Amino acid sequence: MSQPPYGAPPPPPTGPPTGPPPPAYLGGAPAAYGGPALPPPPATTKRTIGFTVGLLTAIVLVLVVVVVAIITTTN
Repeated sequence: MSQPPYGAPPPPPTGPPTGPPPPAYLGGAPAAYGGPALPPPPATTKRTIGFTVGLLTAIVLVLVVVVVAIITTTN
């Protein structure tokens, strides 16, 4: 198939439409809304991962400061 000249309107579609329907702002149907999600189930075990990671991060940061202080004082 040859290409139409520059500026010519595109040819009309010849087959059934393929692809998703147009969005609502282009005249399509609005998207379906499923409503609010259910809340998460109650925790069966105590969640301490946040505290553990925070404590580990604080310890590592203090150790980095100590190592930098030792390096700067010895040179």
